[in-house]
Amino acid sequence: MPYDFRPNEIFGIEDAAPSSLTGTELLYESELGKPGGPDYLREEVRRNKAGKYYMYVKRGGRACYFNNLSYDSAGQEFTFPVTPKALALWAGKRLCGSDFSRAFKGFNSNVKIKETVWEYQRGTDETQPGFIYEYLRKTDTDTYALFSTDYAYPCFGCNIAEAKLGRRKVRYDLYLYYITEDAARRWAEARGMDQYTFREVFG
Repeated sequence: MPYDFRPNEIFGIEDAAPSSLTGTELLYESELGKPGGPDYLREEVRRNKAGKYYMYVKRGGRACYFNNLSYDSAGQEFTFPVTPKALALWAGKRLCGSDFSRAFKGFNSNVKIKETVWEYQRGTDETQPGFIYEYLRKTDTDTYALFSTDYAYPCFGCNIAEAKLGRRKVRYDLYLYYITEDAARRWAEARGMDQYTFREVFG
């Protein structure tokens, strides 16, 4: 049985403690608004010694974050793991000039999306409250591509029109999230992937 779906746990959102930044390298930063103000938003892209990327965020009570206004992180500091491809999306929204050029060139690798490994749907169609349709696909890197009608996940995503696949309808309401393998494992477990498929996909 899948456990309760807790987005913060699945996508690795953690309260930021001073120790969580120890030993990490600051690569890029973005700051909007005045420190201490309700619209303040500070973001830092950091890399640890193992080469993994993390985003540190400090936000005021009204600062919008992620793709929606409802994510409950007002007035908080938090960190989460992030993939290079997702950082390319972030750079396009937050950086400019030489910082943008350098970050986009470094993060915007040509990630090829491969086969679908799990599909999930709640409800029969879009008219039902709480309807969700999503599926997870492998890539040619150590990351995964999560397609979902849920635009409120606490990770960076972009709206995408899905091409027609066989007899399947074209969808225009999907968001694409590039997520880490750890997040993909937790998502798959929460969405009911059976043990055999889980071993086949993740080893």
